[in-house]
Amino acid sequence: MESQLIKDYQITASSSFNHDFATYGPHRARLNLASWPPGYRANPAELNSSWIKVNLVTEKVITGLATQGYGDTAVMEWVKSYSVMYRTKLRDFVQIKTMQGGPKVGYSLKNISL
Repeated sequence: MESQLIKDYQITASSSFNHDFATYGPHRARLNLASWPPGYRANPAELNSSWIKVNLVTEKVITGLATQGYGDTAVMEWVKSYSVMYRTKLRDFVQIKTMQGGPKVGYSLKNISL
């Protein structure tokens, strides 16, 4: 997504801060943005059920996933964990699993100082 090969219209989300999708919407969910706001921001009242969906249009092999914080130290919101799902040809969403068959969950770190 950082490269802009995935277009803004391919990225949707369940919510946005202040219901302002134009300013804080999922099109801001790209790594290393240089403009304000520094990233996507979900509605704080819906943080536990928020999602971002990326329509890759055709079948792809995904080899990695990177996340970063919102980018504003005054905003004390961050992802602590997330799961990745994909849609099957039957239109069902399936969670990616570990080699042992359990749900694969990613963890983001918070309050990192360099």
